[in-house]
Amino acid sequence: MLYRAISRGVNPDQEIPSYIIQALAGDGLDVTGWKPQKVNEQDVGKADRAITLACALPVKKSRNAAKVTEWNDIPSVSENYEVARKAIVDQVTELLKTLARK
Repeated sequence: MLYRAISRGVNPDQEIPSYIIQALAGDGLDVTGWKPQKVNEQDVGKADRAITLACALPVKKSRNAAKVTEWNDIPSVSENYEVARKAIVDQVTELLKTLARK
């Protein structure tokens, strides 16, 4: 099965900060030119799964509750990128293992 991930924000910045662009480039991800987008009901409705990073989705929880996985233990990227990156990588690794078993 093929999975595709997209990123949305509850309160997205106008632009991706340059230090994030540089850090992601170090991981081989080129996000130059990407514009942060706000999450909406349709994004969550079309998703097989929605993962939050220590925030609440501004959508109707009752209809989409089963799709939402909360990663509330992710530190703030703006406070310590490397610590946050490691926590995200650990969570994504576990998610990929779960998806591979399906």
